[in-house]
Amino acid sequence: MGLLQPESGLLFWMLLSFIVVFVILAKYGFPVITKMVEERRVFVEKSLEAAKEAKAQLDNIKTESEALLQQAREDQMKILPPPPRSVSSARRRDRRRPKPRNNSKRRNARYGLRKRPPYAKYAARSRCCRSISPKK
Repeated sequence: MGLLQPESGLLFWMLLSFIVVFVILAKYGFPVITKMVEERRVFVEKSLEAAKEAKAQLDNIKTESEALLQQAREDQMKILPPPPRSVSSARRRDRRRPKPRNNSKRRNARYGLRKRPPYAKYAARSRCCRSISPKK
């Protein structure tokens, strides 16, 4: 007999050991496994149900918050007067004004620039150092 054709004695003992292992697993192993699978299925179903309820609550809260926000906007419009002009009308008004030809004064004022003599920073430093240094 070769490797591909087992003897009848080997076949008998392999079949007998398989049946014994199968009976032991059927009696003790499979019920535990099926019980755990069932518990897992129930847990997943409960989790899905809880997720659906949470989503429904979130949707309700979202609609309530949108309603409250809309109510607050309406109250704001009742309390505050409407703005006098829109931004586009202010831009049109600005376009009609003549612009000054020399923008250097405005730019200098905007950035805090002013003309100083080149020795001004040294003069300020010397005044500072004289007041701090001890007199001789």
